[in-house]
Amino acid sequence: MPPFLEPMRALRRARPWPLLVLALAGCGGGGGGGGGGFFLPVPETPLVLSMADSVALESGNGIIFTVKVESGPNVDKTITFTTADLAPNLAAKPVAGYARGGANCPAGGDYVAANGTSLRVPAGASSVTFAIPLCDDGTFQANKRFRVSIGGASNSPVAYGTILNDDAGGLNDTGIAQCYTAAGAAVACPASGLAGQDAEYGRDSRALTGGGSDGPAGFSYVKVSASGQAMASGASGWACVRDAVTGLMWQVQQGVSQPAATAFADVQAQIDAANTARLCGASDWRLPEVGELDSLVNAGRSTGVAATTDWFSDLAGLGNQARSVFWSNTTYPDDAQTAWVVDFSLGIVGPRNKADSPGNAVSLRLVSGGSAPALSSAAPCTAGSAKSASDRYSAPGDGTVTDRRTQLMWAQCPQGQSGGSCESGSAASFSWSGALGQVAAANAAGWLGYSDWRLPNRNELASLVERHCRAPAFNRAYFPNSAGASYWSSSPAVPSAGSAWYVDFVDGDVAIADMAGNRRLRLVRAGQ
Repeated sequence: MPPFLEPMRALRRARPWPLLVLALAGCGGGGGGGGGGFFLPVPETPLVLSMADSVALESGNGIIFTVKVESGPNVDKTITFTTADLAPNLAAKPVAGYARGGANCPAGGDYVAANGTSLRVPAGASSVTFAIPLCDDGTFQANKRFRVSIGGASNSPVAYGTILNDDAGGLNDTGIAQCYTAAGAAVACPASGLAGQDAEYGRDSRALTGGGSDGPAGFSYVKVSASGQAMASGASGWACVRDAVTGLMWQVQQGVSQPAATAFADVQAQIDAANTARLCGASDWRLPEVGELDSLVNAGRSTGVAATTDWFSDLAGLGNQARSVFWSNTTYPDDAQTAWVVDFSLGIVGPRNKADSPGNAVSLRLVSGGSAPALSSAAPCTAGSAKSASDRYSAPGDGTVTDRRTQLMWAQCPQGQSGGSCESGSAASFSWSGALGQVAAANAAGWLGYSDWRLPNRNELASLVERHCRAPAFNRAYFPNSAGASYWSSSPAVPSAGSAWYVDFVDGDVAIADMAGNRRLRLVRAGQ
């Protein structure tokens, strides 16, 4: 081989680059030489090893994708990236967890679309990043997903971006940030044989809570002074806590490690006192509805109370069972003398008699902001009771029901039933592991046109309870032929090994049970 080709042979041994043959024609007369030639390397398209899925807050500086490439010789390369919506019929299903791309943010999209946008891969680089700008609309919506693909490479990996809602109005996550075995051992997600648990989804699975004042595990709290001023997360002497997820502000009793017991008959006097004093600058203090109170439960705590005591310091010393129970303003459906309460020793939701006796005096935490859920008589329920607003749900007739309040899309029928009124088949029951397996099967089959169904977490499932109905505690206009029975959530019961959370739709209890027991399931998608 001619000596000038030796370096090229070495290069080819290092990497089989394609060769471009440039023939140099002889010119001139007499002795004009013929036929020599030499080879120049032309860089082949880069090999993209992988591109990871990414998540970002809606109000952030865009969603960042990282592309890993095989580092080659000292030559720059170029790849392209393209975004795509996951569904073309977003106008028909605006609340479906799908993001909409647009030429720019004022065009009404959720992100700025890209179509073959070039991205330089510097010589010797092993990875590159690019950002997709996001559009912050200031309105609570479900988390939304879109697809990104790579072009101009020797392979075409695909990744998914998730835009996390950070506007007030949604459900708090559960605080459960680890997966568990059936024996109750904490393991990395996904757990073998138990994929699809609570900790794999939601705000608490991503640690993207958006500010230094946030609480742990997806909770987002701000301390507020007695005069109504926001305080630093490390401040002391706060009188209230504002929840950035729900938009509610909560009273915190200072100087105590557990709140005083309060008879239900004395609740109104405390509400009046807080409003007269304009506690934390507010004059709309009230007793919370049970769903609002339940939003404070941190079900990820393995010891102590089921709440975030760094913000709710008046819970830090709870040891008396009665003091861990808090009143709500929600009356039991068929007993006006019974109210729903939340027990923060575990997070269980159940009934308690309002009668004025020492044994029935429990704790009190007032709330400001928002409003009690709107009630209407339009939806069928037990005779003589109120119901949730008739415009809360929408049902397009495809077997799904979308909750406009939570932005969750639900299967209209329990697993095992089908038909426009869920009149066909019969509801099936499964163990907790069997329920998770049913989700995988539904997604593999593209059930109802979707492949991202999941088992709802504790809070999501409880949001379906019609607190003014009983047996069943469903809105039967939108969830017909759904018997009052208990349904599994995806949330393991952290303090109780081998147990998981369920919701009893006979009356609405939120409690825990052995994972081996059989319960029904209703699937959900989108949301947070």
